[in-house]
Amino acid sequence: MNRKNLSKQIDFTDLIKEAIYLKAPERQPLTEEKIKELLLPDAYRKHKLVLELWTEFCTQILQKTFLQNQPFEEVPTVDQIKLFLKWITLVSEGRLDTKINDVTLCNRLSSLKRAIKLYKDGYRYSSNQNTEFSVFIKDLAKKGLVSTKGVPKPIAPLEVVVDLIKYLWVCDEYQFLHPRIRIQLHWVLLLFCFTGLRPGECVESSNWKGTNEGILYRDCQLVRVNIPEYKGLILVVALRNRKGRR
Repeated sequence: MNRKNLSKQIDFTDLIKEAIYLKAPERQPLTEEKIKELLLPDAYRKHKLVLELWTEFCTQILQKTFLQNQPFEEVPTVDQIKLFLKWITLVSEGRLDTKINDVTLCNRLSSLKRAIKLYKDGYRYSSNQNTEFSVFIKDLAKKGLVSTKGVPKPIAPLEVVVDLIKYLWVCDEYQFLHPRIRIQLHWVLLLFCFTGLRPGECVESSNWKGTNEGILYRDCQLVRVNIPEYKGLILVVALRNRKGRR
């Protein structure tokens, strides 16, 4: 767009007067009831826990106190959050080990970022900053400050999946909104069986309610390969919603 090239000067007096009386929309205070309404029960429980930890950390380490329902005077810096994560490793114990698990620490970080987003007008940390957090947690694990032990999670054997698929097509009387949903369920059962994916990586996770994120048609490609080990079709699925890597 080209600006007007006028010889006469434009009078902006009226616009300036209007600007003086402009007011930013008043932001409604974030109440506990509103937060409870926005979050799922499990997410709300984690939200309460991380705010209790953050308040204790600020009192002990940062030597700050905040007003009730205002846990963040300003957006915490990356270094402050790193210090908070390190503090958690010193005051917390794990269920599988004497030290807190790296996955649990990542969950605490996610809950803190979600709380900051709620209280600080949707603020989000950049991808570079999130990478910095991930690297820092890995460094804590290398230094032995967090545990990397995991709970073995069994995968349903093929026989169970076959029974589920048989029930889906032979015994299930439920009327789906669209016939393709039954086919999609069949496909996702096979995907779970052969890859061991979490449900939240394929369909909308309860912790990400309302995002409508999952595997899309464009994430799947049917490819024909011709190599000595195998000749035929393979399905390539792009996974964009991995736990802790969204």
